[in-house]
Amino acid sequence: MRRFIALVAVLACCFTATLAFGQARTGSIYGTVTDSDNNPLPGVTVTLEGPNYGRQVVVTDIDGSYRFPSLPPGRGYVVTFELDGFKTVVQKDIEVRVSVNTKIDAIMQIGGGEEIVVGGSVPVVDVKSVNVGTNLTRDELQTLPTARDPWVMLELAPGIMVDRENIGGSE
Repeated sequence: MRRFIALVAVLACCFTATLAFGQARTGSIYGTVTDSDNNPLPGVTVTLEGPNYGRQVVVTDIDGSYRFPSLPPGRGYVVTFELDGFKTVVQKDIEVRVSVNTKIDAIMQIGGGEEIVVGGSVPVVDVKSVNVGTNLTRDELQTLPTARDPWVMLELAPGIMVDRENIGGSE
């Protein structure tokens, strides 16, 4: 009987461990760097700086692509593209969301000594992922008159239907 209980305990641990790997807590930034004629630029130094992240530097591949995987979610990331003979391009105020691949492409102009700063928001459409998810911000959670439990948060997500109403956290 003890062996049976031990076997069930080991199987339960293995099953819950595989479920834990399915939970994503990070996002990523990727893209390509091209010149004004849409030719890929290899060897571009791409620098990423962000809140609570520090600084990371990568160099683009032969096809002009780069990638920053496993980034903590947040707003205020800055990506800088530098290559000798080209103007420096800076993308500011980039938001990284959980389980979202954020695409940041850069077009570099020929010339040196100048810097092009691009500001604005990045589109939220993720063309590389087929996962459906939602991010609830702190403002949404604090201003909506709802109970503070996981079932109410599920009701707020698009595409989720619950079998009963949870009024004031009674369910």
